[in-house]
Amino acid sequence: MRRRLVSKMDLSASLAAETMQPTDEMLRAYWKANTERYAERTDANPRVSFEQIFFPSMAAASEALKLGITKGEATSLPGLVSENPMREVEARFGRQFADELGALDPTDEWRGPIASGFGWHLVRLTARSTQMPEFESLRSVLSNDWRTEQIDARKQRAYEVLASAYRIDR
Repeated sequence: MRRRLVSKMDLSASLAAETMQPTDEMLRAYWKANTERYAERTDANPRVSFEQIFFPSMAAASEALKLGITKGEATSLPGLVSENPMREVEARFGRQFADELGALDPTDEWRGPIASGFGWHLVRLTARSTQMPEFESLRSVLSNDWRTEQIDARKQRAYEVLASAYRIDR
């Protein structure tokens, strides 16, 4: 009987929220209040700017870093990469390189050695930016997330109202 009562209460509490259509203002306010959640979406591919110097071995890269040498071996890889999406960096340099570069903070210092499919690199990450997805591309996701939050809030309020009407022994 309790399960059935809880099920009916859940249904009635969530029914109104399920059929609600949020306005643009409501969705924009929800988006603004939850920007971090949507900035982390794959659509928000971070862009990086960095310099890299190539070395054929880890030992050579480590020695160059220790000595402050800023010239490596010639390679077809670009020495300066500006505002490239991390997906492109991964495609060009490999996943391990992109992961290690992604863990760095922008600085004026050379870091490394970092491995790629080509060899070893010293890098200087100069900038990282995240592009927030456009509102229109997120509209359906925002609407679903907003509705889910509304349903949860209504259920919680219904439980609180119900609980306040009874003495609960635990």
